[in-house]
Amino acid sequence: MLDIKGITAGHFDSCCGRFPAGTTARESYEEIQRVMDAMDMTGMYPVKCGSGIPMPGEETPVDSEGAQLIIREAMKEDSRPLYTGMQGAITDLASAILMEPRICGRMTAIWIGAGPIRREERNSISTMTWRPPTWS
Repeated sequence: MLDIKGITAGHFDSCCGRFPAGTTARESYEEIQRVMDAMDMTGMYPVKCGSGIPMPGEETPVDSEGAQLIIREAMKEDSRPLYTGMQGAITDLASAILMEPRICGRMTAIWIGAGPIRREERNSISTMTWRPPTWS
């Protein structure tokens, strides 16, 4: 059974200008609210807006409600493991790590990414245990 602690709405590509710069996290937030409403789950879990923009540099976090939610949940004392599921941009997770590096040893991030990551291109943000994908 899952014990969902919250949902973070992240930014995404502006879809060739369809969305003004900096507004896609808000669009994600509104879509999550529509889905929760359609599932008759409105208010069941906290939904937080993540960063509206990518990080300006690999060492410069962007504070957001989403990043703060990740930090808050990772720093709680709990005997159960914490898993964070990410899809697409991982700005909020990367920002949370930069703002509170101790979270790295307190959670497992599961990421469905948007592109390949070559081992030699990993930067200082990826200090969590890295494992190559397992194919079954």
